[in-house]
Amino acid sequence: TFPPDVRALDNVNLQFRQGQFTVLLGQSGAGKSTLLRCLNLLQSPTQGLVVGDDDQCLSGLNKHAPRLRQHRRHTAMVFQMHQLILRQSAVKNVLVGMLAGQLAYKSLMPNTKADLQWAMHCLERVDLLEKARTRCDQLSGGQRQRVGIARALAQRPRYLLADEPVASLDPGTANRVLSLIQKVCDQDQITAIVSLHQVELARAYAQRVIALADGQVIFDGPPNALSDEHLARIYKTNQQTVNASDDHPSIPKPPTTTPKEIEDEIQLAQSVQRYVGSTVLRPGHDQHRQCRQQNQS
Repeated sequence: TFPPDVRALDNVNLQFRQGQFTVLLGQSGAGKSTLLRCLNLLQSPTQGLVVGDDDQCLSGLNKHAPRLRQHRRHTAMVFQMHQLILRQSAVKNVLVGMLAGQLAYKSLMPNTKADLQWAMHCLERVDLLEKARTRCDQLSGGQRQRVGIARALAQRPRYLLADEPVASLDPGTANRVLSLIQKVCDQDQITAIVSLHQVELARAYAQRVIALADGQVIFDGPPNALSDEHLARIYKTNQQTVNASDDHPSIPKPPTTTPKEIEDEIQLAQSVQRYVGSTVLRPGHDQHRQCRQQNQS
C-alpha cells in the first residue's frame, strides 16, 4: 500500500517453480513492477510475507541482514532502461554484476583474470563477445539490453527478474532478447519472471502467465488457456476491441472522421495558410523587392 491508501497489490499469493519462465501481464499501474520489487525486497510489502527458496521469511529484515543479502545476490534484475554505465565498456558493465558476491575491499582492487574470463563468457552467451571493449554509449538499444542480461548472468543467479525488458525495442529485437532470456534460463535452470505488455510475446515464450488488474491476480495458468475474455478483463476493454487487435488489446480502434469534419479541417488549413501568407510571406516579399531596388541603384 502506498500513500494515500493506494493498494498496488491486494491478496496476492504466488509460488514460483525452479526453471519456470513466467510472464506478468497487465496494464500500466496493474502492479507488475511492484510485484517484481517485492520479490527481491526492493519494496517491502505492507502486509504478508516474502519467503525464499529455503522456506525462510525475508520480510521485515534489515537491509544488511545476511539472509536478505544472500537472497539479493541470487536474484538478478534486468531493467527496461538498461541501467548501464554508458562511459564504460560492455565487459566492465558485466563485471559490475559480480560485486554482490565479493567482499567490499575486493571491489577496490583490480579484477582478477578469473573474473574477466567469466565476464567474457557471459558476453559470449549473449552474442556480444566482439563488443566487449566497446563503450556502451556506442551500442544499440538491443545490444545494451543484452549487456544487461550478461551482467545479470554474471551474478550466477537463481532468479531473473525482468521489468518490461523489451518495451523500448523494435519487434525483431524484442523477439531476439526474449528468446535469449528463455534460452539461458532453460540452460541454467534459472527461474525467470518477466513483465510484458505484448500478449503475443507472452503466448510465444511463457510457460506460465500471471495477469494482474487493480493489484489482483485475475489469471494464472498456461498461455494457451488465456482467452479473449481474460484479455478483456486484464485490459478493461470490450470483447470486440480484443478480437480486433490481439497484438494490442488495450488500444481501441481509431474513430472514423465524418465528411463534415474533413471539410472543416480543410477550411481551417486554408485560413491558416492565408494568415501565414499575410503576416510572414508578404513582409519577406517586400524586403526582397527593396534589396533588388537597392542593387539596381
